[in-house]
Amino acid sequence: RKEKDRMKIAYILKYYPKLSETFVNEEIYQIIKAGEEANIYSLITSNQSIKHTKVEYVLSKAQLKSYSNNIKGLISNIIYYPHLVFTIPELFFKVNIYKLINDIKKDKPDHLQTHFLWERAELIAFISKKLNIPFTVTCHAKDIYIPNKRRILKVASLAKKIITTSRYNKKLLISYGISKNKIEIIYYGVDNEFLKPVYKKREKILKILSVGRLIEKKGFIYLLEAANSLVKEKFINFHIDIIGDGPLRKNFERFIIKNKLKKYITLHGSKIDKEVKKFLVNCDVFVLPCVIAKNKDMDGIPFSLMEAIATGKPVISTNISGIPELIKNGKNGFLIKPNNSEELKNRIKFFKWKKEIKLSKRFVSKKEIKRVLRTFKE
Repeated sequence: RKEKDRMKIAYILKYYPKLSETFVNEEIYQIIKAGEEANIYSLITSNQSIKHTKVEYVLSKAQLKSYSNNIKGLISNIIYYPHLVFTIPELFFKVNIYKLINDIKKDKPDHLQTHFLWERAELIAFISKKLNIPFTVTCHAKDIYIPNKRRILKVASLAKKIITTSRYNKKLLISYGISKNKIEIIYYGVDNEFLKPVYKKREKILKILSVGRLIEKKGFIYLLEAANSLVKEKFINFHIDIIGDGPLRKNFERFIIKNKLKKYITLHGSKIDKEVKKFLVNCDVFVLPCVIAKNKDMDGIPFSLMEAIATGKPVISTNISGIPELIKNGKNGFLIKPNNSEELKNRIKFFKWKKEIKLSKRFVSKKEIKRVLRTFKE
């Protein structure tokens, strides 16, 4: 497309790239593939050394600028935007807001976009008002399940639209006082050209895969407990591969050693998209037993569940938040109650699957990005 016909979108993100936020990268990737221009303003410099394959493509097409603060930047913030210390204190000290606003002003984007209703959503609302550029925010999970209602209502009142990723989330946002007409549900979805159905005959060993950050809300402890019960019941024809890293890794390693489960469970740490794809192709079933954490945080609709279904794999997850909008019992997997290792154990023990699985079109990123662009342009 000719440059003058392209929409110029400024992505203001906490830091980029971020390994766990594959959904953000997928959006930017598909925006560029659709012929639009995307530039990334990373508020803090990313220190992640391993990158997903698509990040390399995005970085070859998009301009990336970082704004980690220094003394000079902090002085500029104090001189030009002192009031922001009260509304966005963390970013006021960590980010050179003065330089960020000047760069956006020079680059003249048509639209501003960010993900998560954190402090940066309030910053983008301020920039939007100052530079007269419309903006949207996509909210996902913790940012609205543990809400700062003052911020949510303020940002929503100024945004062109609040995008969210499930009907469950939309109902929640309406309960906070946001007009239903201000909220757009977009599932975003996954790349069905990168991830295609692969059907293979089950071998003697049931290969179970799980992918996610090793944090409470993913519910991994219930998968480990289910595995422990299976071994005690002499059901040993299974192996669990867990991909991801996080603060609970040492706890899980201790659990595996204590219960002599090293033969049955492997913690692989973080992997890039190409490596995750190989595990998806080779597994028989994907399990993610999400829970509501003690602090009320939970998943929205985990991207990893969409990826598993895209590769034709049945999934087992829980009936919380927006997950039932993706998983249809008996059609593409099974829903169980959260915090229930017994029910999960039985689902694994008696697991059988013969149907072919296809990802619904509303979870295909190439299709959903058209809806994202309509939201930006309308």
